[in-house]
Amino acid sequence: LRGKESDADAAYVISLAHQLGLPIAVEQKDVAAYRKRKSLSLEEAAREVRYRFLADVVDETSASSIVVGHTRNDHVETVLLHLLRGTGLNGLCGLKPKSSLNFGKRGKPLEVVRPLLEIWRQQTLDYCHYHKLHPCFDSSNQSLSLLRNRIRLELLPILREFNPAFDDALIRLADIVRSDVSFIEEQVSRLWDSLALVEKDAVYLNVARVAYLPLTVQRQVMRKAIMQLR
Repeated sequence: LRGKESDADAAYVISLAHQLGLPIAVEQKDVAAYRKRKSLSLEEAAREVRYRFLADVVDETSASSIVVGHTRNDHVETVLLHLLRGTGLNGLCGLKPKSSLNFGKRGKPLEVVRPLLEIWRQQTLDYCHYHKLHPCFDSSNQSLSLLRNRIRLELLPILREFNPAFDDALIRLADIVRSDVSFIEEQVSRLWDSLALVEKDAVYLNVARVAYLPLTVQRQVMRKAIMQLR
């Protein structure tokens, strides 16, 4: 998507891997064609292509998980992005330190670990400056045609004028919601066997028993059923 800039990034990563004595896998994919074929937004298409590539590498190397570089800023942006799109409780949780994505091979989900989620983006830049490292700059991060960039560059600065600690407030909200969602999930797991019959390509729910449950638990039952099928 970024032409020579993408090529330069790949060359940089290859050089860095060689300096560190690490194996590396590099691949080129046509994101625009994938986007058109799947009828996705550019961001969604690029994300799917990335994770499918990583799933392939995990499969080829028999790795147990992948590690990505999302920071606390990415967490804030994700919660706000979900909020703008109209989300439920799960979307307000934002990014998690560890999660599973449905890009794995052989029917296994892909485990994704985010060790930098407690670190602010500026801290990573300060670290690089201190150690005289020169990370690549992705010019597409400045494009206002992408919603996440508009949130980062336009919306968040305005919200910080209303509350200078807005980022921390949003993270507190995500932490509270994650705790509530965890409790609801525990209740559903405890009740699941009495509510559902799971077969290879179907989940049968006991409608009478599900209807008796509080609405928030009903929603989680439906989510669990859908995830079971996916």
